[in-house]
Amino acid sequence: MNDPNPVLTSPAMVKTLIHYQCAMTELENKDSAAAIEITSYLLSVGAIEPETLSISQSPYRTTPLGKAWLKTICQTPIPQVAYIDVHGKVIEHE
Repeated sequence: MNDPNPVLTSPAMVKTLIHYQCAMTELENKDSAAAIEITSYLLSVGAIEPETLSISQSPYRTTPLGKAWLKTICQTPIPQVAYIDVHGKVIEHE
């Protein structure tokens, strides 16, 4: 892994990782610059790897790291809105 602290920096990265977890097909936009860059990044950090099953039309699948990353995303709570004063005290929340 080249990056010691990899992050999913865009919804497109999340979508690509989900695609390789859930679909047995190639990305529709696989030849776009963005798809190539995202796929290369996910490979370099170890979130996806080449697919070896002959029944799959996808060239990649998620690794245990990629699956754990998606699980973490799915467990993220919904953000809460709060108004906080300059001392850090919550004044009101929605």
